This record gives sequence, C-alpha cells and structure tokens, in this order.
Amino acid sequence: MNVNQFLPDIQTKGLTLGDLFNLRRDTFYGFCSVEGNNGGLDPSVSVALPRGQEQVRTLFARTVEEILESIDAQDPIHQQEEMVDAINFASSLVFLNYGYGADRHAAMILSTIQAVQVRLDSQPWGQPVGFRSLNLASDVGHVLTAWNPLLSSLRNRAWQNNAQSPYFLGIQHIAGAVASIWDLAACRFQSADKLFAMYVAKDQVLQFRLRTKY
Repeated sequence: MNVNQFLPDIQTKGLTLGDLFNLRRDTFYGFCSVEGNNGGLDPSVSVALPRGQEQVRTLFARTVEEILESIDAQDPIHQQEEMVDAINFASSLVFLNYGYGADRHAAMILSTIQAVQVRLDSQPWGQPVGFRSLNLASDVGHVLTAWNPLLSSLRNRAWQNNAQSPYFLGIQHIAGAVASIWDLAACRFQSADKLFAMYVAKDQVLQFRLRTKY
C-alpha cells in the first residue's frame, strides 16, 4: 500500500491546514499508542521533564531523517512523500504535553497553523526563491538554523541529577520550527493543492498501517 494508490482519488477542495493538522493529531496519537509499548514516544509525558524534552529531540531527528531521504530519492513522487513525512514529524510537536489546559493548547496549535499559512501564502510554488531552492540539500542548513532556538531551550537532560529549569521555556519557538519545514517542503510541489493531496494520501497510507498492524 503506497500513496500512488490513493492520490488519484484525493479531493482537496475545501481542505484547510486545520484539517491536515487534525489528521496528523489522530494518526500521531495512533502510532504513539503502539510506540508507547516499545519505549517510544509517549505524548502524555510533560515536555518540562527530561524524557519529554528528549521526545522533542526525537521528533527533530526524525524530521531531519525524512528530509535526507527526500534528498536521496530519485523519483519526484518519492521526494514529495518523504517531505510530507518530514512535515508530519515536525507538526507532531504541537501534540505533545506542554501542561496547558485545553483552551491554551488549542490556541498554541492555532498560532502554529497561522504561521504555516503565512509561509504557504507567500510561497512561489515550484519556483526557487530565497533559501527555498530546487537543490534541497542546500536548504537543510537554513532549516537547522530555524530549529536552533527551540533546541536551545531544552535545558533538562536524562543524565542530569537536577533539572536546569522546572518549566519548558521554548513554547514560543514551536510555530517557527514547524513552519520552516512546511516552507522547505513546498519547493517540491507545484501548488498547495498538490501538497495537500500528497499529505492526505500519506495519511491514508499511515492509517492503513495502523489498521493492519503493519
């Protein structure tokens, strides 16, 4: 089962970024329910704790891994699929446990979606502008820089006897980190509709894997 089996039937009319983030939320929690049994990601763990901060680092590492796989891919569809995987891991940041109430957490997710929308609205689809070039490898350094404020805010590590801070101090950097990956991914697509269609197709593949215990 792969994206090519779903893409022809995907309808993107009326789809919003909010819809895509909702898809990711459900799929992310679905995979976490499996990972949690194997020592993997557990979104119930507070990001203020050392393990929670390690999960932020894990999502960053997985995001970079997918970007590198996109660089290595030869087929354009494969390149796009790997970039959607990178988007998914980056976007999963907003569904970790920041110790907020439901309303405040929803506001944080909304601000992230708005930051992504700004990037997509200014995107010259299919055209390299600024650091967004068709040579994806040259753009990775810019993405790493965009993530640095978030990564630098992770003050608590599992090997430390005493936490440096009882709080997570990087919440204001989440939106920029997530939006940078959407921005980078957009250079692989000719339009927002193409990006949205690939996103939905990949989510359907992931849901198939969850249903069949792939």
